[in-house]
Amino acid sequence: MPSKGRLQWGQIYDNIYGFIRLTTTEEAIINSPYYQRLRWIKQLGFATYIFDGAEHTRFAHAIGAMHSADQMVRAIGRQVPDEKLFDPKAMDAQSVFHKSIRIAALLHDIGTFPFSHSIEGSYIKYGQKLEKKGKLPGKQLPNNHEHLGSYIIKNSDFPGGLTRILKEGGFDSAALSKYIKGDSPNMVANQILHSDLDADRMDYLIRDAHHTGIKYGHIDRDYILYHLATFKSGGKEALGVKENALHAVEDFLIARFAWYSQVVRNSSSSFISFMSCSIWPARSPRNFLGSTTFTSCRACKSYICQNRSKTQT
Repeated sequence: MPSKGRLQWGQIYDNIYGFIRLTTTEEAIINSPYYQRLRWIKQLGFATYIFDGAEHTRFAHAIGAMHSADQMVRAIGRQVPDEKLFDPKAMDAQSVFHKSIRIAALLHDIGTFPFSHSIEGSYIKYGQKLEKKGKLPGKQLPNNHEHLGSYIIKNSDFPGGLTRILKEGGFDSAALSKYIKGDSPNMVANQILHSDLDADRMDYLIRDAHHTGIKYGHIDRDYILYHLATFKSGGKEALGVKENALHAVEDFLIARFAWYSQVVRNSSSSFISFMSCSIWPARSPRNFLGSTTFTSCRACKSYICQNRSKTQT
């Protein structure tokens, strides 16, 4: 890890943004088993079978979202100088805010399910069934990947766990989990991480367009960032965009609609996702599929037909 005096940082090369510098805590998170798992989860799930270039992963996207969040913080003037950002001992309020936004964006997909969002719906319905049967005493199952990620962040206080890594870096895992869920009392933080113009969308529109080859993602990202601003709303500071950039924001929203229509709602990939939800045995651990369950497409179809009542999602 390069260092200069008290400053310490790592770096990783991203195919969209080039070199991205990392704080010591961010590098520890990326090197953890929890984050390394994202290397094997495709960003677009089964859409990779339709768009053969869409081999990019949640691993790369989350790092890109962190970079986008950092740029948004800088655009509204809430950043700290690099002398503080990359100093592990700099933990004043503004430094903690800047560092926490970056970390929350980095961790926003840490609870992503296998096959990305494809089986998340089955998991949610599984939890609802258990709840109806009274088999969820005390707490409910996290009802989406962000809530699951929030749970992991708060409940992994052991060597290599995210709670331990955050604690060693001086960060409050409970506060970070609120950022990730969009429950923070800080409205600006919530909007950077959860809004129609957030760091997540800023990254995946460009990244997905790059890897799928679909041209909708050519948005004027730099122009939007340049015109980000804060204003008072109901006595709280909120994130907004200057009037000069309204057309750029409209283009951004239209691009997201096109992305949803052409990629997420692609009929073929949607059908594959539906099949995965039908097959995924979310009822109990003993119902997990064996490695030899399916030896052909016909065997897969036969399994669904024979177990129709058990595989309803």
